[in-house]
Amino acid sequence: MFFILLGVVLFAALSFVIARGMRSQSTKALTRQQATLAASDIIDFAQDVERGINKILSNGISENQISFENSATTISTYANANCTTDNCKVFMPDGGGVSWRNPPQDAANMNWHFTASHKIPGYGGTGHAGIVLHLPQVNKSVCEQINKQLGHNFSSIPTFSGTNTFPVFDGTFPTGESVTCGGSCANMQSACIQFTGTYNIGGTNYGTSYVFYSGVYVIPD
Repeated sequence: MFFILLGVVLFAALSFVIARGMRSQSTKALTRQQATLAASDIIDFAQDVERGINKILSNGISENQISFENSATTISTYANANCTTDNCKVFMPDGGGVSWRNPPQDAANMNWHFTASHKIPGYGGTGHAGIVLHLPQVNKSVCEQINKQLGHNFSSIPTFSGTNTFPVFDGTFPTGESVTCGGSCANMQSACIQFTGTYNIGGTNYGTSYVFYSGVYVIPD
């Protein structure tokens, strides 16, 4: 009788572990509707940041003073030594007036980043990249929905390979690193692509990663 009861207890425990594992996996698998909503939220945030930057610039503040200072990201505080008041900070009411919000749950494993070395061929200045928002490690289904909502008719997610190192924006504009995807993402202000090889931003290497990017400030030719 003891061994029968022990068997029943062990079977119940095993069933619980399996069920819990299945529930855990299901929370990370997004439905089409969830992926669509997450893609919309990601695009909306990028557009909010772009509007916030334009608001700052319209008040006579230089692009070198723009600050993305925040307390949410871990690789950098994004403090800009050229910005000493709130009116040049994107995420302050007196500046860009943009409310910080984290990426949608399960849509990406990382937070927003801002770089000035990602050059979009055919878009913006000839020598510099302007400011480009990055969201690394995007869920593949969300990445596909982003491109769909942006009107990109890709047969598959574009890939850009090689060594890709992007410093965080600190008020300076280094010479841009052209991201071409073999020509398929040229002239595109925003898209979701796959970086393969080395994808490094702010000193952190993410390896192969689906990345949403959006040019939120373009240096004119």
